[in-house]
Amino acid sequence: MGALLTIHENGKIQMVSTDGHRLSRAEDSINITGEINSNFNEGVIIRRKGLVELDKNIEGGEISIDIASNKFVVTSSSTTFYINLIAGRFPDFSKVIPSMLDHKAVIRRDDFQQILKRASIFTNKTTGTIRLSLSHGRMDVSTYDSKSGEMNDFIEADYEGTGVVAGFNWKYIMDILNVIDNDYVSFEIIDMDSPAVLRDVSTQTLDFIVMPMQL
Repeated sequence: MGALLTIHENGKIQMVSTDGHRLSRAEDSINITGEINSNFNEGVIIRRKGLVELDKNIEGGEISIDIASNKFVVTSSSTTFYINLIAGRFPDFSKVIPSMLDHKAVIRRDDFQQILKRASIFTNKTTGTIRLSLSHGRMDVSTYDSKSGEMNDFIEADYEGTGVVAGFNWKYIMDILNVIDNDYVSFEIIDMDSPAVLRDVSTQTLDFIVMPMQL
């Protein structure tokens, strides 16, 4: 229902969101003038619907932000937004993000999107599970449903490690690919029981984590 926003005095800003099946984390550095509300150091949880409207309507340029009466306040040159905060503690997401990833493949984003679209036709409509298999130079994608049928296909991947197989919800991966701008993405994983990490290969400040599905 919301995203965790943390801002520190050194200008480091971080936002994290999760629904229990996937997690996204974005980091950046910003120029700060004036004092920072101490609540930002600890982190505040901002409602998702408010962030969507803010993204649609706020102008470019400098803005001021603050916390007042349990609301996130954003002021631009002509507009002030008030977004309700969510009370409580955000989950400890640091335990979800893998520190060491044994298998890394670099894949053309458009190829990845197209094969997921084809696979979605044959997935179980309840689970949406697909089987991803990495081997030298390729990623194999397969899925089976007693009603829809079966698919086995592959795309090229820059990968030279040992083989690894895992199951994922195809839509969760597609949602990530749809918000990455770069032509290439990295797909990193430890094993079939661990989360996968997808990244834009041009930056290390944006992480997307997807929990595996049982095959």
